[in-house]
Amino acid sequence: MLSKLPTKKLSADQTLDAVRAHFDQHGTALCRAAGLIAGEAGTARVLRLMSGLREASSDWSRTSAT
Repeated sequence: MLSKLPTKKLSADQTLDAVRAHFDQHGTALCRAAGLIAGEAGTARVLRLMSGLREASSDWSRTSAT
């Protein structure tokens, strides 16, 4: 269900790196907790957040390569 976020440093933004590391370590537990609290909608919110984080990581790597 969950794929791992990139762990190598892609960002100059330390906040983004910290959030990425947190979700890498605790993403499954966050999804389960959100599911217990808010059902499928809560799980979906966490997954969207993780997807957005992945997109932010890839957007940054594309803009820094040019």
